[in-house]
Amino acid sequence: MNARTLTRMLVGHAGVVLRKIDPEMGRAMAVEAEHIAEPGEGLRFAGGCVAAAYRRRLSGVTLAVIAARLSIAAAAAAFGLLHIAIPAANLCLKLELANGAPGLCTARATAFQLQYVGATSLSHWVWHLAVLGGLGLLHVLAALALAGGWTRGVYRLSVAIAAMALATPFLGAGALTLPPIYVLLIGAMSLSAFLLHRACRWEARRLAGTPRSGGSG
Repeated sequence: MNARTLTRMLVGHAGVVLRKIDPEMGRAMAVEAEHIAEPGEGLRFAGGCVAAAYRRRLSGVTLAVIAARLSIAAAAAAFGLLHIAIPAANLCLKLELANGAPGLCTARATAFQLQYVGATSLSHWVWHLAVLGGLGLLHVLAALALAGGWTRGVYRLSVAIAAMALATPFLGAGALTLPPIYVLLIGAMSLSAFLLHRACRWEARRLAGTPRSGGSG
């Protein structure tokens, strides 16, 4: 990758950052960058463009929205990973017991787990991992969608999570809590995604009406 290509990429990124609040500024940066012949000067200008774009875009409200998204997404992802880790550990324990080869899963198990998992069929634990692992994976995907600001993706995944949570009693796989609690939690996540999305749009409109405070270099 040569300096000219990198300059264009950096200026293009600055334009993306500014797209919703000041597209004219982004276009002006791109035009000016094309008129800089010296590669090193072009890179310095592009770096200044990126810094100026983020200074203009990242207000206190925007940073608060990003922090809220990441915090909620981290909690949702941890909840989802728990749904994968617990049945995976039970399946691991069952395999060790069935093979008569105690290992790490057996060493970590409680007396109740040893008795309960040992008395239940292997197929049950495979199915348990498939159902709860699928539910956990949906939570992780919803968390990634929220962290990335894909609000529609959060809505769609929320519907899938609610439907699967309500179906778990009929699938014979059990769950970590009651189905209505899953629906309540994912509903709260969807509402949070909606409110944060609205806050982002409001802040973008506010910034679009704010006069520029300094150049790009």
